[in-house]
Amino acid sequence: MTGNTTIFSGGNVFTGDGHVLENASVVIEDERIVKVSKSLRNFPRSAKKISFNSCTLMPGLIDC
Repeated sequence: MTGNTTIFSGGNVFTGDGHVLENASVVIEDERIVKVSKSLRNFPRSAKKISFNSCTLMPGLIDC
């Protein structure tokens, strides 16, 4: 991961194919989603981390 990295973690993610990942992480790099994962390891310490516990993230929409 390089550049401007933001990590949303701890909420539900609708993947766009009908699945929902609970307690998931979404990595955004330079304004693009680069990874969606149930377990995220090895991210840069400089990444901005945002908790979205009790929230749901969907492609193009965040609902809290």
